[in-house]
Amino acid sequence: MKEKKLSQKSLLRKIAMLEGKLLKLLEENTKLRSSVHFLRLNPKLMEGIKGETLVANLIGGKLTPHTAPHDLSIGRKNRRDLKIEVKYSTLGQPDKNVPTKRWSWAGIFGLYHGKDFDRILLIGAADPQFKRFYRDVRSPFVIFDLSYKDAKKIARGSDGNIIQLTTNPLSVTSTYLKELFHQHQCTTAELKKRYKFKKMPKNDACEP
Repeated sequence: MKEKKLSQKSLLRKIAMLEGKLLKLLEENTKLRSSVHFLRLNPKLMEGIKGETLVANLIGGKLTPHTAPHDLSIGRKNRRDLKIEVKYSTLGQPDKNVPTKRWSWAGIFGLYHGKDFDRILLIGAADPQFKRFYRDVRSPFVIFDLSYKDAKKIARGSDGNIIQLTTNPLSVTSTYLKELFHQHQCTTAELKKRYKFKKMPKNDACEP
């Protein structure tokens, strides 16, 4: 079967259309490059987005605008939405001579303590050295689920707005920080079960 030859006019029209699509793609590419560059210059913001996106993918819910007093809203039947805050931490090493690393979640309650949430999920990148001691040994993350009240109890710093925790569960001595590992640490499966079906915890601890 012979291919239909395009007239010069049709060919020029098609070229113009393809050039328009190419220009649009180049504009989108420029915007994406600018966004990536901005996030690289603002690593804390990128960490926050990573944590919020991770949780949204796990349990659903609606991501809120960046300026909102919490990060995620989960609808509940006949009740107001559940407000969830998310904090993400990479592995920090305060002392280069010591192999143990640390998670640090700053701004727990926001600037001037303006955050408003029911639950806060603290997510830390798993430390390969101690993975066998974490609740979810296969996960690349360690997750802690706290109520606002518990976060208030555990947070420290000059304004009570930061939570820092060693990545080694065996070396924790503080009673409050021990609670993070033993009562508030959750697997991804537990989070899905708890929030995917809009259930509030029976208590403020993650059940085995």
